[in-house]
Parts: sequence; C-alpha cells; structure tokens
Amino acid sequence: MMTDIHELVFQAFDGATLGGNALHFAEKFRPGAFILFSKNGNAVDKDQIRGLCAEIQALHPKSLPALISVDQEGGRVQRFRQGFTRLPPADQAGKLSDEDLRVLTEIQARELRNVGINLNFAPVADVNTNPNNPIIGDRAYSSDPTDAARAVRILVQEHLKWGVLPCIKHFPGHGDTHLDTHLALARVDTSLSQLQSREWLPFQAGIGAGAPLVMTAHIVTAALDPDLPATLSSRALDPLRTLLGFSGLIVSDDMQMKAIEDNYGKDEALVRALQAGCDLLLTNTEEGHFTAVESLRKSVRDGLLSDQLMEKKLLRVRELRRGLS
Repeated sequence: MMTDIHELVFQAFDGATLGGNALHFAEKFRPGAFILFSKNGNAVDKDQIRGLCAEIQALHPKSLPALISVDQEGGRVQRFRQGFTRLPPADQAGKLSDEDLRVLTEIQARELRNVGINLNFAPVADVNTNPNNPIIGDRAYSSDPTDAARAVRILVQEHLKWGVLPCIKHFPGHGDTHLDTHLALARVDTSLSQLQSREWLPFQAGIGAGAPLVMTAHIVTAALDPDLPATLSSRALDPLRTLLGFSGLIVSDDMQMKAIEDNYGKDEALVRALQAGCDLLLTNTEEGHFTAVESLRKSVRDGLLSDQLMEKKLLRVRELRRGLS
C-alpha cells in the first residue's frame, strides 16, 4: 500500500520530455496520472506532445494506462496552442447552437486524443452569477443555469464520444465568488436552495451525461460548511454523492493554490482532502508533486490516513484507468 500512494497524485514535471528525477520517479513507481502544463515546458507542439504522451504510456502496462491530463477549456485557459485550434472562451461557445457546439467540441476532443491526452479538465460547470468574479467570468458557459447545463451536457457527451474523459468543475460552484482562489480563500453565502436550483443544474447535467470526474472548488460554501473550503470538507462534498448521485472520481483543484497553502498548510491540507472525499490530488510543479507524495507517505505511516481508505481510492482510480485500455 505504501508504494501505491503516489497513484493518488497527478505527477507534474518540467520539460518537453520526462527526464531527471521525474523520469526516475515515473520508472520506479508508475504513478498512473500526469498533468501537462505549458508553463512547465510540457507543451511545444503536437509532435512533441504526442511523443511525450507515448513516452509516459510506455512506462505503464497496456491493461492499466496512465491518465494524461491537461486544462484545455478554451479562451484564456488553453494550455496547448501551437498547432491546435484556438478555442473561444466558454461564454462565446455557450451561445452556439447544439450542432455547432458539438462540432466545436469534436475538434477540441479529437485534437487532444490525437496527441495522446485522455483526460481534459473541462468543461467548467460553474454558473457565472457574479459579474465581479475575477477567476470564472468568461470561463462559464452562461449566467443562466439552464443554458450552462445545456452546454455542459454537450461537452461531456462529445468528449466521451471521441475518447477523452471530461472533468466537470468546480463543485459546489465557483461562479458567485469575488476572489481568485489562486490568490486567496473565497467564501460564498449562497443558500442551499440556490445551490440546488442554480449552481448544481450544470453539474447534474454533466453527471447525467456520464461525466466520470468532478473537480472541487477551494471555496467556503457557508450553507454546506461555514468553516472549511469544499476541497477539505466532507460536508461540502457529500452532496455530490448523496444528492447528485455522482459515483465517479473526485479530483481536487490544485493543492498549491494560495487558498489552501496559505490557510491550511501543505501537509494537513493533503490529508484533509483525501479524508473529505477527494480521490485524486493535483499539484502544478515538479517539486510540489514530490513534496505531496512524501507527505502522504508519512501520513499513512503516522496513521493519519488508513490503509482501508487509501485502498478504496486506489481501486476507484484503477477501475477508471482500466476502462481506457
């Protein structure tokens, strides 16, 4: 069990190929989940990305492929650009007809699949209800929950159709915040009835369409838990299972964001996230990845995370990966 804990953390690394400590780690442990960033030098062009993905998959058995992920929403959050179709921001895409949105999403998903990406951290299922929101804004498909739900449903369906796993985000809803959680901890006072009738409609649509993953939000949603951000709160994440009927994988937003690190500490936050219900954890740097894995190993040794809990999460992650073979 101790040697498998790394399978619950996406490996972030530097460079256009796997090398140095990142290669040594991947060869030794076969972590099974990777995330690519342009800022880390992982994305030069299509040929390089295709080669990198093939390099990663060569380290894993064909019966248990690695998850290789990216944030390829469109607009200002499009990690792959050189040689890829420039995707419009979601608020523009959300105005397209069903047919045109399907065509656009086919392009989006097929370009990813053709270079070896099998997981896209999209679509954004947040409803843009706060015009002063500095982090969601045009990343949301609409300020109307029904329109946003329509777009999310189509995005999920088309990604799955073309062999890319979609991950809807950011539960329990990031659209009504006025702070950027990359920089600070945000709080929303949306009522439970508003969450159910507004924020959660796109999530319900995505789950109903077969979304296999949901990403959390680093925000305090007072109606669910007035003290902890959703990523670290079982009270905030449980409704995803009990009220929305989601049975797939819950992925944390980036655990290196200041909303988490500045308020809860690196080690404690990782433990809390897994205890709260997250199955997979995200980091955005090579150093952050290594630190997270070592912290989790220590937490298991110290009894803060039980083998039973970790085994349950590992089985869920591996089941998803087997479905890719």
